[in-house]
Amino acid sequence: MRTHHCLTTLLATLLLSMAAPAQAQDATRLLGWENGVSPADKEAQQKPVHTIAVDFTPGFITSEVFIDRTKKRWELGMGYGVGYRCLFPSGYGFGMYYAHSNTDYAEVHGSYAPDLALKLDYVGPQFVMGSYDKNGAGLYLALGLGYAHYKLYDKEASGVGLQFMVGADMRLTDHLTFGIGLNSIPHMFSSDEDTPKDRTNGFARLGLNIGLRYNL
Repeated sequence: MRTHHCLTTLLATLLLSMAAPAQAQDATRLLGWENGVSPADKEAQQKPVHTIAVDFTPGFITSEVFIDRTKKRWELGMGYGVGYRCLFPSGYGFGMYYAHSNTDYAEVHGSYAPDLALKLDYVGPQFVMGSYDKNGAGLYLALGLGYAHYKLYDKEASGVGLQFMVGADMRLTDHLTFGIGLNSIPHMFSSDEDTPKDRTNGFARLGLNIGLRYNL
């Protein structure tokens, strides 16, 4: 009789332990939770992430630049950029970016030549790929094609620019992130009388994007 009672108690305990997870799962379903994700978080994951970016962009002119018949390369210059990105839950999106840089070549043959700087401007749309959480933290890759302009000495011209960006955004607050990445923009222009036949007329710049992003 005692053995039968012990077996009954053990069986009842086992059945209750098996039923508890099912009851807990039913309770989470009633509350709208799924796989540990609340309804609010699930709704946020289904919305696109809108990002406004402001960057400080130190970088190098990687192409050859002739200043007073002296070949210059990998000259450091400063710049800035502003942009907008929209990334959908699918991991794809679009954007727009403007970049300006100023590379100073004032020191030529040991003498100082004021106002001798290569100024580059680029603006264009972007195709964006990436992965973000609801606060805008994550990784992204952007490709762009747009309008380019340069000014050097008394010359200036307009052309086409290609843009390649890759970077990471890290959460600071609910809607603010810190971003860092690389930004490469070849600027291409029509050849002129000063362009050697074996060269293309243009400038390539590789920069470091450091800035803040506000995520809507």
